[in-house]
Amino acid sequence: MEVETPLDYHILNKIHISNLWTCPNFLNSTWKPANGELPTLHQFLGQPGFNVEISDSRPIKYYQLFVTDDLLHHFVVQTYLFAQQFIETCRNIPKHSYVRFWNPTTLTEMKKFLGLILGLVHKPATHFYWSTDKIFQTPMFNTVMSRNRFNSLLKFFHINDNQNLPNPNDPRLYKLRPVIDKLFEKFQSD
Repeated sequence: MEVETPLDYHILNKIHISNLWTCPNFLNSTWKPANGELPTLHQFLGQPGFNVEISDSRPIKYYQLFVTDDLLHHFVVQTYLFAQQFIETCRNIPKHSYVRFWNPTTLTEMKKFLGLILGLVHKPATHFYWSTDKIFQTPMFNTVMSRNRFNSLLKFFHINDNQNLPNPNDPRLYKLRPVIDKLFEKFQSD
């Protein structure tokens, strides 16, 4: 069984950028108000119905059709880059801050993190998920990830590199662009 290791900054620097998944550049499109005009309706040319295997109809299988390991790996890389950028630029990190104990994440850990975020249990504040108080206790969260690690990933979770923002005055959808483009690509292919 292969052991998964966190991204290493030195390894990341050696990876040729063309080997990483990148989102297509749709940022050169111009945004303009609709001014009351109706959108263009395009004729549907695809094959209607299911175009993927549905014999295993568990919800996780449908989720994995769109949130692929490729996309999750992109999240891992971008989260790592943002954490490095933050740590390099922030000189006054408090002594006991979990930022000081940052460790790169893995694909498996990213799946767990997103599972906790997208979960069905909703509480009034984040710290209640790890509470040992019988009123708020949900033991599953402690078994998946520590509260400090969750907060660390939540702080640094990123989808797109802020340093590549093409126009700081017009950042519309830039931070979500890789997800939008990957979903668009999946909708076109499957």
